[in-house]
Amino acid sequence: MTTVVVVDDEPLEREAIKFILRRERPHLKVVGEAGCGRVGLALIKDLQPDILFLDIKMPGIGGIEVLHRVRELSINSEVVVLTAYDEFDFAHEALKLGARDYLLKPARPRGILKVVDNICREREEAAARLRRAKEMEKQLSEALPHIARGLILDLCFGRIGDPTAVQERAALLKIGEGPYTVLYLMIDDRGACGQGQGKKEQLQVAGLLQERVEEDGGALLVPFGRDSFLVIKAGDGGRGAGELAEKMRQAVEKLGQVTLTVGVGETCPDLPFLQNSYRAAEAACRYGTLLGGNQVIYAGDVDSIRGDKLAPYPYTKEEELMAVVELAEGERAFTLLEKIWQQLVTASGGEERILRLRSWELVTGMVRAALKGGAEAGDVAKMQGTLLERLAAVSGLQEIYHLLQAALKQSLQLVEARQEKAHRETIAQAKRYMAQHFAKQLTLEEVARQVHLSPYYFSRLFKEREGLTFIEYLTNLRLEEAKRLLLKTEDKIEAIARRVGYGEANYFSRLFKRKVGMSPSEYRKHCR
Repeated sequence: MTTVVVVDDEPLEREAIKFILRRERPHLKVVGEAGCGRVGLALIKDLQPDILFLDIKMPGIGGIEVLHRVRELSINSEVVVLTAYDEFDFAHEALKLGARDYLLKPARPRGILKVVDNICREREEAAARLRRAKEMEKQLSEALPHIARGLILDLCFGRIGDPTAVQERAALLKIGEGPYTVLYLMIDDRGACGQGQGKKEQLQVAGLLQERVEEDGGALLVPFGRDSFLVIKAGDGGRGAGELAEKMRQAVEKLGQVTLTVGVGETCPDLPFLQNSYRAAEAACRYGTLLGGNQVIYAGDVDSIRGDKLAPYPYTKEEELMAVVELAEGERAFTLLEKIWQQLVTASGGEERILRLRSWELVTGMVRAALKGGAEAGDVAKMQGTLLERLAAVSGLQEIYHLLQAALKQSLQLVEARQEKAHRETIAQAKRYMAQHFAKQLTLEEVARQVHLSPYYFSRLFKEREGLTFIEYLTNLRLEEAKRLLLKTEDKIEAIARRVGYGEANYFSRLFKRKVGMSPSEYRKHCR
C-alpha cells in the first residue's frame, strides 16, 4: 500500500485530492492531512508517507520551510508541491530542494492522477531493481562456496592459464594477496567417518576447520572429496601455513574420534602457480597418511621420507599409460597397467608398503591424465579422493591391484563421457552448418574446418555417429528441401536444383529419381 499525506490550508483542495485518489486510485491511502505547516510537519515526521502533497504558501510555517525540514530529517517522501499562478518562484525553489513535481491550484484530476501514476511507476521500478539486486546478492552469496571450489580446483589442476581470468574470478572470493600456500587435509580414521555417525563427525570436522580458517583471517577452506579439504593460505610468505596446519590438526584431534593429516605445499608467488603448491601438498599429505597419519608434513620432507627405500619405478611405461588414458583406449590401458604392476611387484619383492606408495603415484597419474583428456575437474576430484582413501584402507597385493584396475576404469569412463559429449556437440554443430549452407557448393573439408577437425577424422566421426557418410547426409538434406519446394512452389525444376545446391538440372533430376523413385516432375504431380 502506498501512503499519502496532504498538507494544504484550503479544506476544499484537501477534500478534492482525497476524493480523486479514493475514487480513481484506491490502492493509494491518504493516512493524514493538515491545514498548516506546523501540524503537517508533525504528521510527516510521524507517518513518513510515500507521497506528500504540500501547499507552497500557508500561514505560519510555509511549504518551503516544511520541505527544508523534511530533507534535513532524511524523510524520503515523494513531494508534489501545490502552487498558484503567481508562486512560480517558490515552486522552482521547491524543485531544487528535491520536490518530485508541482501542480497548479486548483489541482485538476488528470494532473493529480498523472503525477501519482508516474511516482508509483518509478517506485515500483526502483523496488523491482532493489529486489533484483538483493536476489543477485543472495544468489552470489549462495554461489560463492561453489565458485570458490570451482576456481580452486581449476587452479590446482592447471585448468586456468590466463592470469587476467584468474584475477577476475579471485576478486569475488576475497582470498587476499599472495604469496600462497596450499594445505591438503585428510581425515585419517575413515572407518569412523564412513559409517554410523560418520556424517555427523565430518560436519564437526568441517566446522572446526572453518573456525580456524576464520580466526586466521587470511585463508580459504574448500571441501575436496569425501574426507578431504584444501586450504589456501595467503600472505606472510608461507610462514603461517605450518602454524595454521598444526592448529587444525590439534583441533580435530581433540574430538577424540578422528585424526587429521595435513600436507603443507611449497609457497608460490601468485594464484596461476597454485598447481605446484597443490601437488606438493597432496604428495606430503598422502605420504603422511600412509605412514601413520595425525601429523603435519611438509613438501620438503617427502624426499627424506621416501629416500632410496622404494623400488625403481617404470616411468616410461607410466607415461605411455597416461597417454593412453587421455585417448580413452581401454584395452591398451589395461594391458599396460598389468605390465607396470608386474614390474613393481618384482622390483619391490612384493613389499606391500612400497607397492602401496607406488600405487598412490599411479592413481594420481591416472587422475591427471583424465583431466588432460577433458574430464570435468569436479568429477575427477571426487574420484581421486575416494580412490586414495580406499587405497589407504585396503590390504593385500591383490586388493591393491584390484583398486588400481578400478581407478583405471573410472578414469577411462570420465574421459569417454567427456569425449562422447564433445563428439555429440561437434556433430550437432556440423549438422547445423550443413543445414544453413547446403544450397552452395559445400565440401567435407569446409565443414571439417568449421568444427576444427581434420577432414579424415571428421569423416570417420560423422559416419560413426550418423550411420551415413557426409555426402549421403548432405544429399538427403538437399533432396528433402527439393521435395518441399516441389510441393509448395511453382518454381521450375532448374531453379529448384540451383536452390538446393545443384548447378546442373539434369544431374539433379537423375539423382532425385534414383533416390526418390520418381522424377521431380512426377513427384510434384503425384504427391501434391
